[in-house]
Amino acid sequence: MLYEIINPSDPYTIECSNHQVATAACFLLGHGKYAFEPLDGSKELRVPIFLMGGHDEWCQEKFGMDASTLLEDVLKKQSAELIAAFESCLIGKVGDRKEFEEACKRLEGNEDIKEFKLKRHESKRSSLNDIGGNAYRYAEGFREELEEE
Repeated sequence: MLYEIINPSDPYTIECSNHQVATAACFLLGHGKYAFEPLDGSKELRVPIFLMGGHDEWCQEKFGMDASTLLEDVLKKQSAELIAAFESCLIGKVGDRKEFEEACKRLEGNEDIKEFKLKRHESKRSSLNDIGGNAYRYAEGFREELEEE
């Protein structure tokens, strides 16, 4: 599912395999300051902003566990999906994502795509708040942990 990351900085989209992964990614990236809005309009799959708390109660209602347990569960059982979500984070709106995907079809290897993505990211980023860079660092860190296990 494709989400818009609701934040006060640059626009971003992120693709998450399910609502638990989306919630974990939202919590890690925004620490309660961001929301994830599903782009298909599914209000039940929205992850709200938690500036004033309430994340544990919301997680209990949605998933039957508090926020810490949800994060642990996703990291333990769905780490590959969480890594993929962080790697999918892309600066811009949905139209920018489609344009990016079309450009990637013309590139040869994964390294070319990665380099193109990072250059594109830096050229489009206007905020000091580097949401995409943070997402890529999370992906890299979790991937290293997964490979060590």
